[in-house]
Order: sequence, then structure tokens, then C-alpha cells
Amino acid sequence: MLNRPGARSALIRSCRGLASRSGMKRFTNPNARDNQHHPTRPRQHIRFDSEGGGAFTPPPPRPRDAHQPWRSHQAASGLAAGQPRHHSGGRGGRGGRHRASVEDAVSRGVAAREWHPSPPSVVDAREPGTSGQVPAPPPGEYRVMSYNLLADSHAWKYRNELYRGIHDSILSWRRRLRGIVQEVKALRPDVLCLQECEDFHGIAAALAGCGYTGLHAPRAGGRTDGSSVFYRTSAFRRCAAFEAVDFTDFDLRENAAAVACLVPSDPNAKPVVVGCVHLLFNPRRGDRKLGQLRVFVERVEAMRREYVGASGGDAPHAMLVGDFNAEPESPLYRFIVDGTLDVSRVDRRDMSGCLVDGEDVGSYAAMTVDAATGSDEERWADWEDQDEAEGGVGVRDERMGDAEKIAVRLADNYWDLEGLALAFGTDEGQGATRTKSATRFEGSAMTEGTAKRRDARAIRAMMSALEGRPRAADGTSRQWDGRHRLTHARAGELRSCYAEVCGSEPAMTSAHGKFRGTVDYIFHTPGIGATRVLKPPTVRGGLPSEEYPSDHVSIVADVRL
Repeated sequence: MLNRPGARSALIRSCRGLASRSGMKRFTNPNARDNQHHPTRPRQHIRFDSEGGGAFTPPPPRPRDAHQPWRSHQAASGLAAGQPRHHSGGRGGRGGRHRASVEDAVSRGVAAREWHPSPPSVVDAREPGTSGQVPAPPPGEYRVMSYNLLADSHAWKYRNELYRGIHDSILSWRRRLRGIVQEVKALRPDVLCLQECEDFHGIAAALAGCGYTGLHAPRAGGRTDGSSVFYRTSAFRRCAAFEAVDFTDFDLRENAAAVACLVPSDPNAKPVVVGCVHLLFNPRRGDRKLGQLRVFVERVEAMRREYVGASGGDAPHAMLVGDFNAEPESPLYRFIVDGTLDVSRVDRRDMSGCLVDGEDVGSYAAMTVDAATGSDEERWADWEDQDEAEGGVGVRDERMGDAEKIAVRLADNYWDLEGLALAFGTDEGQGATRTKSATRFEGSAMTEGTAKRRDARAIRAMMSALEGRPRAADGTSRQWDGRHRLTHARAGELRSCYAEVCGSEPAMTSAHGKFRGTVDYIFHTPGIGATRVLKPPTVRGGLPSEEYPSDHVSIVADVRL
């Protein structure tokens, strides 16, 4: 509107008229001649010839005691003249500059975090010049750190969606790499698991001088990031085995996991198989997330068995670390901890909880089933009675056979043959896992009510698989053999370090424009005990920031092997 000719002048004239009619004091130009606080300088007529009788003389400099408002503001704010002032540049963009040292800012962020139950007190003598850094764990303990780095390509791809208001210099990978390396130097983990590791060679080169060796599992499908495992060579003398797990080999999308068997330098300590994973984010594809987790646990267990076969000794410990993209107490989380899940009781779209603010498909009822006795069936029957009484979708038609009830539950929870085949895999090949064998139900006719449903054909196909005749989805060769209860290889044995030490998972490990919550975990098998953990900081707003160079914060635990 103000771009039209004369519009700006008209607006100024109307404002002046309004001020005069209301009795307001008009703005006084500090450069006006009648301003007593800003006396005018004597004008000089500049001539470009010799008429003035001599060479040109420049005007006198401004007096040092002249009124300079910025100096009085600086004194009021407690800053000395000439002292640099740090500013964030407003809402973002390229206008501001961050003059604070990256290393100092990250060190300040590490110092703001608290250890629970108490900080370590042993001075690390493994490397010189560590004053002011976090003390190392006592002898016999090892520090494990997991960190989702936020791949540089992801930061700029989702910049306007997840990182609005964050200055471009904060998102710069060059700056964030310096911060990540500084955080690793300050915390000095013995095992470092990285997700969204896009610049593996740059990180490996930066950490090589600190005594770290790294192994990388890249993602397929043209993706540039992956999962990495680094270990301190002074704590582990060698890596006995390594596998880069590519989930595309199992038709489970382009995520990757790194699995390494590390042999400690201490001859009295048992080896440990460390698995670092970044599971699929998509909350609606609980079938693929469950399938990735199933394969991940099996590959860790397979490496443990291979080590026993090669060395003839005891089975190594195991630690499952990474970004699982699942909230605490979600069905996927309970599957990790309890080891068994009846997928017919879980909405496929709500397998990992609510990972996007404002999106919720409803409450889920995740029931973990005792694989040996199935003692929870009566509790589920009571739940279905209550759900039906409240107008929910309860499968309580007495004319239904068991196969039809399960098939209807699966359909109501958005499962289909393809999703079930992805989640359960097969009993042959790389996707094999120790799952409970399928229960074979007697064949029965479909009830009239079910036959009138729009998805009656899919329910009939699932009933056929439940009755002992494996079925494949149209256009695929993957078959579902009728199992609806999945049990992973380490059922009932995995414990979370944070839940073990603090009694619950941390309140937050990730924060950006659409999510704030916990998705990163460190799980371990029996024989490993967590002694302390590093609690996440109190963060206002989204990440990354000057102190924390990713949209995740690192999670750290000291463990005893």
C-alpha cells in the first residue's frame, strides 16, 4: 500500500495532524538547529578551486564529549567501551554473528548437566591436559555415549519445518562438528555410538588424535548418513567382528545399524557386542519399525553366538544403543524391555507413541504376553468387555471362532498381510528370529457381521494364515505364517541404563519445532550394571543451540562389565 506514489508522504502528514490535534509533543530532530542538546556545527563551504586562498581543510572531528547515546546504554548494561557484544541475530537468517567460542559454549553446556546419582570423582590419567573436563569412570567401569548428530542434509532439508528461528550459523555443519568433537573430548566415552553420521571421515579424523577408532554402517538408497561405532583404543584392544546391517536386505527401508564385538584391554573383562541403530521415524509404519527392531536384536545375538563358536568362551555381553524413535512405555519400547508383543492388540499407527506434536491416533493398549503360559488372556477378555460396554471396538461375538477374532482385531488395528510379513519376517534366511511358533486354529466359517465388512476379504486371508495356511499380500512374495505374538531373541533380559539408575527414562533427549521428548536409549543384557547416568539439560526452545550442536542431546552412562 505504501508503495503507491505519494502514499508515504500522505501517511506522514496525517500522523503529524493527529499529533497536533491531540496535544502530543512532536518529534524533535536531534540535528535541528534549535535543539539545545545537539548544537549544530559551523557550516563550511567546500570549494574545489583555489578561490579560498589555500588547500582544502577538512571539517573538525566530533568532540569526544559529544552526546553519544550508545555509550550511555553500554555503561548502563555493564559493558566496557569496546567490549564485544554477542547477539543471536533475531529470529534467524544471516543477519547476526556469533562471536562466542564454539568450544567454550559446548563446554558450558556439558557443565550445566548433572550426573545421577553422583558425579565420578576419578581423575583421568589416560591423556594429558584434561583439566576442567568431566572425570573418567573408576577402573573397571566403561563410559558409553549415544548421540544423534543431525545430518547436515537433514538440517537444511527440514530447516523451515523443524528449525525455524535458529540462526544459520548455528545449523552450519562446520560449527556443529567443532561442538560435537568438543563434547566428546569433554565427556571422553570409551564407546561412542553415533546416528545420522554423515561426515564419518571428518569425525574420524577429528577423533583420531583423541585415541578413537571408528566403524561405519552407511545407509542404502542414495542416503548419505548412517550409524557408527567408535571405541577408545586404550580401553579396548581390538574389534573382533563388525557387521554393517542394511535393512533394505529385509525390505525394511533404508535405515542402517552398526554391530561390533569389542574386546576390552582388561583381561578380566568379558567382550561386549555393541549395536548402534537408528530406527525408521515414520510413526504410521509400526510394521516396518517392529521388523527393523526384530532384525537388529537378532543380528546382535548372532554375533554373540559367532564369537562363542570362534573362541569357545562365554557369550559376550551386549548393549543395544541408539535412536529407536519410540517414546517410553510405547508398544515398541515395551517390546524391547519385555521381549514379547501381541500385535493384534496394538494399533500399527501407534507402535512408537506420539512422535509429532498434535498427532495422536488415540490411546493404545499394549499388552505384553507371557510367552510360556499366556496368562494374560483373561485380562484381555475383561478389557474387551469394558471396551464394548463403552462403545469401543470389542471383539466379543460368541459365534466367532478364535481365528476370526484375531483377524478382526488385526484389521481394526490397521494390520494387513504385507505389514504382518514385514514385522514377523520368516523362519529362514537373515531375517530369522526366535519367535513363538504360530498357534494353529481350527477352520471356521466367517460370521455374517464380519462378511459384510468392507475389509472382509483381507480378514478372510488373515484367518487362512492363522489356520495354518500362510498367505502373501497381493503383488508380493512375503508370506505371513499366522503368528500374531512376536518374541525377540533376548526376551526379558534387556534393561535401560537410565531406567535402572533413575527409575525412569529422561524427560527429553530430542527437541525441535514439532517434537520434544525421549527417543534415545542405552539397553544392556544381564551381567552389565549401570552405575551412573548423565541427565539431560533443561532446554528452552528448540535445538540445535550454541551449547548443544544437534537437535538431540547426548545420553551417557557409566557401566560395569
